[in-house]
Amino acid sequence: MGQRAELRNAVFLVDFLGVTNDSRCPIDVVCIRANAVESQDMALVFPTPDKATAHIGAYCLAVTGLAPAPRAGQPIPQSAYVVTLLITPA
Repeated sequence: MGQRAELRNAVFLVDFLGVTNDSRCPIDVVCIRANAVESQDMALVFPTPDKATAHIGAYCLAVTGLAPAPRAGQPIPQSAYVVTLLITPA
């Protein structure tokens, strides 16, 4: 959280500014609805916790991980979030 990723040749920059809504299913309960996480500038809906993509120009930005996993009744501080991204040509 709060870090910047720069694609080689500076095609674009990715800033992870925070998570405004995290409705992923806690790992210690059984859920019946889809997982979702919203960022401040882009909302990505997770069909499963490891599948979220966005097409930006000639590139595909894929969220391949978001940590930590939520637990029931334990809020996650913004500073604890870590997102893993994969950027590939579309």
